[in-house]
Amino acid sequence: NAEYMGGQIRFSLSSTMASQGTVPVQEAAPTKNLLAQSAHPVAAIFHIAFKLGALLTYIFSSDFVITFVIIILMVAFDFWTVKNITGRLMVGLRWWNEVKEDGTSNWVFESAENKNANSADSKIFWTGVIAYPVVWGVFLFIAVFSFKFMWAVVIIVAMSLACANLVGYAKCRKGAKKQLQGMVAKGLLQTAMSRV
Repeated sequence: NAEYMGGQIRFSLSSTMASQGTVPVQEAAPTKNLLAQSAHPVAAIFHIAFKLGALLTYIFSSDFVITFVIIILMVAFDFWTVKNITGRLMVGLRWWNEVKEDGTSNWVFESAENKNANSADSKIFWTGVIAYPVVWGVFLFIAVFSFKFMWAVVIIVAMSLACANLVGYAKCRKGAKKQLQGMVAKGLLQTAMSRV
């Protein structure tokens, strides 16, 4: 017998089979998917939805102009969503670029203090951020070698925004690790000094 209760599927055997000792009675451990384990499921859905929308539009559309417009919109929505919302909510990281008065560019990388990222959120976030430019890279390879250079332009735009997020968040993560190491070292030094 199998029954569905509160997001879990439980399996049990009839009492006659169990009493005969032919099959041991065990309940299956509850299984949940990553989205159900996510602390921010709506953010996770949008993190994946715009990516899938752009990729599926590229795969299944034939009219170049309409496809170009839809893909550019989806990629722009994805870039903004990942940069401003899902990175902050799902992994506690954020990045942006400030242009100073003298015209120089300053990249700012920020990580939330005491942010214990949910492992499901982290998996969803990093899989999306890393796999997305890789998939566009495969499409670029196919477009170039099949001499579809107009499609390659669309792919290069999509890939550039995806790679910008990947590089930005990779630098954020690296900076967050350094920040954490600095905080630990400072805490150890303060503890050692207080005992002297």
